[in-house]
Amino acid sequence: MAEAEHHHDQHAPIPGANPAQSDDQQGDKVPNAKDKRLADMMRRTADLDAALADICARRADLETNWTHDGSRTALDEAKAVIKEHIRLLHDYNEIRDVGQGLFGIIAESRGVRAKDIHEEFGISTKD
Repeated sequence: MAEAEHHHDQHAPIPGANPAQSDDQQGDKVPNAKDKRLADMMRRTADLDAALADICARRADLETNWTHDGSRTALDEAKAVIKEHIRLLHDYNEIRDVGQGLFGIIAESRGVRAKDIHEEFGISTKD
């Protein structure tokens, strides 16, 4: 009977458990000192979840409360600016590709490398 009472005692250690870990920690599976990295990652995950929730709340506030001219939100304005920048980058890339093609045609007609044509015109090959 004493052995049966021992197993039901809430304060008795569980066989194979870390004695430094409390019963609450064992039941909740909270990492012990050996699992410090896991505990640190869990805290970091919780911090990131909180930061994400804050960012989502601020975005929702921008979408609903901030307007530039009464009809477009600040987020719409930002999206329009980004869209314009993407369009300009697309235009730049097309112009650069045409220029590179012209340098290639000139180089081929002269029988030299395109790099030599770039140098002649004072243009870096990275431009």
